[in-house]
Amino acid sequence: MDVLTGFGGRLKQAVKESPYTQKQLSEIILINQDTFTNYVKGKSFPDIKILLELCQLLNKTPDWLLTGEEPLQENPPVKEQANYQTDELWPLADDERNMLLKYRLFDDRDQYDVKEMIDIKYNRMVKRGKSCGSRNGGGKKSRKEASTKEYA
Repeated sequence: MDVLTGFGGRLKQAVKESPYTQKQLSEIILINQDTFTNYVKGKSFPDIKILLELCQLLNKTPDWLLTGEEPLQENPPVKEQANYQTDELWPLADDERNMLLKYRLFDDRDQYDVKEMIDIKYNRMVKRGKSCGSRNGGGKKSRKEASTKEYA
């Protein structure tokens, strides 16, 4: 079974198990119902943003929708991932406070996108074996310096 056919079958199954219809899901994620039908039939494949939205709405992991298998190990809780104490988070720096305030203005969908991007970046950093940025300037590089170092 090829990836698209398998994906479509799993998507169809997930929709049946959910409280939504295909029509409702297509309206929620702002796509044409025919496009959604093509996903279910395996004729086309959603872009990553739509895939992540579907996963959230259907309470499924991307691994399951794409391969039919669950990840071997879930990401450990944030407390286990980070090498800092809770009291080290306070007080927030001005730029951190501004980011948090902006984040709170986003709707649920945009907040989800931001969380996903942070998780992707964090997991990439952990995979490379780098430590978290410190409050003593570890994360205070300019965007240009950070991108030059990251991809050099």
